[in-house]
Amino acid sequence: MLRNALILSLLSVLLFSCASTGLVVEVYNPLELQRSEIITLQRSQFSDQLNCDLPIQVKDSPEGTTLPIQLLDLDQDQSWESLLIQVDVDPLETLEVFLINTEEENSTAGSNVFGRFVPERKDDFAWENDRIAFRMYGPALESTGEISSGVDVWVKRVDYPIIDKWYAHGKYHKDIGEGADLYKVGPTVGCGGLGLLYNDSLYVSNNFTDYRVLANGPLRFVFELDYAEWGPEEHKLTETKRISLDLSQHLNFMESHLKWIDQAKNRPCIVAGLLAHPQHSDIPVSLNSSDNYMIMHEGIKGDNGTLGTAIVQSPVVREVLIKKYGDQYLMPLNPGSSDKVAYWAGAGWSKSPWVTDEASWTDNILTHINRTAAPLQITIID
Repeated sequence: MLRNALILSLLSVLLFSCASTGLVVEVYNPLELQRSEIITLQRSQFSDQLNCDLPIQVKDSPEGTTLPIQLLDLDQDQSWESLLIQVDVDPLETLEVFLINTEEENSTAGSNVFGRFVPERKDDFAWENDRIAFRMYGPALESTGEISSGVDVWVKRVDYPIIDKWYAHGKYHKDIGEGADLYKVGPTVGCGGLGLLYNDSLYVSNNFTDYRVLANGPLRFVFELDYAEWGPEEHKLTETKRISLDLSQHLNFMESHLKWIDQAKNRPCIVAGLLAHPQHSDIPVSLNSSDNYMIMHEGIKGDNGTLGTAIVQSPVVREVLIKKYGDQYLMPLNPGSSDKVAYWAGAGWSKSPWVTDEASWTDNILTHINRTAAPLQITIID
C-alpha cells in the first residue's frame, strides 16, 4: 500500500512537471500536532523555476484545491520578495504543494486581515484579523493631552472585519453581539508596548508620529509606526515599530528598530509589558511566566468574561525576572542587537469562539511556542 502511494505521488509530480512550468514544495510537520499555518518562500528560492513577474497559483495537488497566498513587498520597491502560503499539515506528515504560473491575478478581496489609519478618530491606527483587533494612538489625540504608546485591545466574537463598522457608528464600548472596546490602556504599555527601565523609572514614548502600511492581507497585515525621540535624558532614542498580524492568530509579531542618540555602551533595560486591571473585576489577576513568556489572565468589568494577554520572546540564555511597575508587569527583552528587539504580544477573549478560559489561553500560547521552536520544514523539489 505504501509502495503504491509512493508511486502515485511520483507520477503526480511527473505529470505536473510535464504539464506546466512549475515546481513542487514539500512541507514537513515535525510535531505530533495538527497545524494550520503560513509558510514563507523567498522569491530567490524559485525564481529560476517560475516567472515571478507573472501571477502565481498554489494548489494542494496538480488538479486540486487552490491554496490562499499573499505576495509580500515589504521594502516597497514594487517587486515582491516573498510568497506566503496557508497550509494545513497533519501531525508528522509531509504535505506537497504545487506552484505554477497562471493568468489569474491574485486578489485580497474578502480578506479578514485588515488595518488602517483612522484620521476621523484623532489619528488612531487600528488593525485586526478574524479573531482579535488592536489599535494605537496618533498625533491628533496627543494634541488633546492623551499620550500613550501602549497597545489597546478590541475583543471580537466574529470572524469578519469590524473596524470600519465600529468607527462608523462610534458605539463600541458595549458588546452588542460582535465584541467591544473593553480594555483600558491609558498612559501605559497596554498589551505589549515597549519601554525602558532606568534608575527604577519606566520610560515610554509619546504617540506615534507617522505610519506606513506595508502589506494588507489576505494572510498577513504589516505596518510601521514612527516615534519621536524618547527615553531618559542620558539615553535618548528614536524608534520605528513594525507590527505583523497573521490570519487566525492572537499574537502580533512586534519588531522595534531603535536608533540611540548617544554612543553610551551601558544601555537601559528594554522591556515589553502587560497592563493588569485588578480594580475592574473580582476575578484575581493571574500571571504565569518563564524565561521566554509572560501570560496574564484577568476579569473584565461586568459580565464581559475574562481576557488573556501574553508576551513571548525567543528563548534566552539568562534568567528573566518579571518586574512590576504599578499595575504593569514588565518582561526584560533579549535584544537581537543593540538597535533591535523582537517579540510576540497579543490577547484572547473568553466570550469569543476561540478562547474559553485561562487554561485554553495558556494552551494557545504554549502551542505557539512549540510551533515556533519546531517550524514547518520546507524543501523545494527541482
